[in-house]
Amino acid sequence: MNIGPIILLLWILLVSSSIITAIVMAIVKGASSLKWSVKIVLGTLLYYGFISACLGKSEGEWTMSFPGFLVALTIGIAGVVLTIIGVRGLIHTRPARPQNGAKT
Repeated sequence: MNIGPIILLLWILLVSSSIITAIVMAIVKGASSLKWSVKIVLGTLLYYGFISACLGKSEGEWTMSFPGFLVALTIGIAGVVLTIIGVRGLIHTRPARPQNGAKT
C-alpha cells in the first residue's frame, strides 16, 4: 500500500478546508479579515514542503544534508509560521476603550 496518495489527499483536504475557512471568515468578520485568511491559505499551501521532504527522505532519495531536503523543510516551516501569523491576526481582538474617558 502506497502512503503517498493518502498523504496527498490529506493535504488537499487541509488546503480546501483553509479556503472554506477564509470564505466563512470573510462573511462573518467582513472583508478586512481577508488579509489574514489569505496568509492561512498560503501557509497551508506551503505545508507541501513537509510532504515532499518526508517522502524524499522515506524513499531514500534525500539525506538530511541534501539541499533539496533543506529547502523543502524550510518551505514547510515558512508555511507553519505563515499559518500561525494568520490565525493570530484573525483571533486578535482590539482592547476596548476605557468608558470613563481616561487615557491610558
